[in-house]
Amino acid sequence: MEEEKRISEEELKKDVAAAEARIRKTDDFTSPEELYGELIASVKKYHPSDDISLIEKAYRVAADAHKDQKRKSGEPYIIHPLCVAIILADLELDKESIAAGLLHECRYRHDRRRADRGVRPGGVPDCKWCHEAGTAEIFCG
Repeated sequence: MEEEKRISEEELKKDVAAAEARIRKTDDFTSPEELYGELIASVKKYHPSDDISLIEKAYRVAADAHKDQKRKSGEPYIIHPLCVAIILADLELDKESIAAGLLHECRYRHDRRRADRGVRPGGVPDCKWCHEAGTAEIFCG
């Protein structure tokens, strides 16, 4: 039994080492700036309006909220919301949906101090990032 336990621990170590070896290094990632350019190009292909200010503002707010966050791989965290937004743009969704994709992690990933949130009527918390991005009416009711 002792030997079985040791074997499973050795197998576990090998599995962990193999998983860590699969984690890409920071150099392997597309930069957030390049992904943002891809997002805007995708939106402009199908959206009738040239006004992308909502998406620009949502990106600035999300980039600020995630500015010091990195994944274990070293990848900047903002890449995830950008990729979500790119998928939404590829599906030709509206600008509000794309802004939601960019902002969807801000409240959970950023400092959740009480001073950073307001309270809407009825006691429902309101996040400051929605207000900064100009999306509070869309996402916060």
